This record gives sequence, C-alpha cells and structure tokens, in this order.
Amino acid sequence: MDPDSDLIRIRSSKSREVLLNPGALAAAIRQANLSPGRETGGVLLGRFTGDKSVPIIYKCLPSTSDCQHSRASFSRGTRGLATLLRREFVRGYQYIGEWHTHPDGPSQPSCRDHLTMARIARSACYQIADPLLMILSGSEARGWKAAVRRYNKMGVTDRFAEIEASAALLEHEL
Repeated sequence: MDPDSDLIRIRSSKSREVLLNPGALAAAIRQANLSPGRETGGVLLGRFTGDKSVPIIYKCLPSTSDCQHSRASFSRGTRGLATLLRREFVRGYQYIGEWHTHPDGPSQPSCRDHLTMARIARSACYQIADPLLMILSGSEARGWKAAVRRYNKMGVTDRFAEIEASAALLEHEL
C-alpha cells in the first residue's frame, strides 16, 4: 500500500496545496489533548513533492520539556530537539515549519506568530524560505480544526482551507 495514498489535500485560494499525513495531525491532537486549556506545539517535519512545489507534512513533533506554555502563548523549547532532528533528517525528513494550538480560540495566527514565522523564513539556520505554520484550534470536548499558512520573509503568502479533525482521524498512528 502506498503510504501517501491517504494524505489529506488542503488547498489555498491561490490554487496551491499542502499535503498532510493524517497520522501527523492525529499526533498533534493527542499532544494538544494532554495540555487542556494551554497552548502547546512543536516542529513540522516533512518532504516536498518531486518538483518542490508542494510541501508534505509527515510528522508533528511534540513540545520539548523546556517549552513555555500558558493559556494564550507558546514558546517552543530546544532541549533534545537537535538530536531528534538529526535522527529525522537521516530518515529523509526536513524541517518544514511549526505547529501549535489555540485552545478554544481562533485558528488565526497572532501578531507574534506572524513575526516568528517571518523570522524563521529569513534565518539561514532553518534552511527553508517558505515555512508552514499549522494552528490547531478547539478542544478535546468541542473538537479540533487545523489551519495551515505558508510564510516568506515578509509574512503570510498562502492561507489554506481549515479542516476539521474527525474521531476516525485520531485512530491513525505515525
């Protein structure tokens, strides 16, 4: 069976797309459910299609032990992240962005989110010109929605359709 056959296709108004592994989304939602009422998040890993035009999100890494999170903010930590990323890079994955939650809030990025993603796009350390930001909004009781945006060094370049996570999706494994 083709591992890419069940990828979720998310389109933007500009007819661009992002592909999302349901197992990655399920992993992010499981992580979100472990932090009710507090923002949490981590790193998006994936690959690009052969022509490099379409990012594919394969993994949503969980937050590190040194992250800072509260009801309305999240700062990703770095403890143990370099080792984990090296292992994933050897497996063929690359850094493609960040994800975090907005518990019971909107899926729109905050001003801080916009600034962070533009900074990542400008930084040579991340080695990506157009990083993605996936925001999960909702809660375990109300359900989760995922919204993805693509950034460049100036800000948002694409806003993709919001998708709802179903109970069946949560049965996926990485």
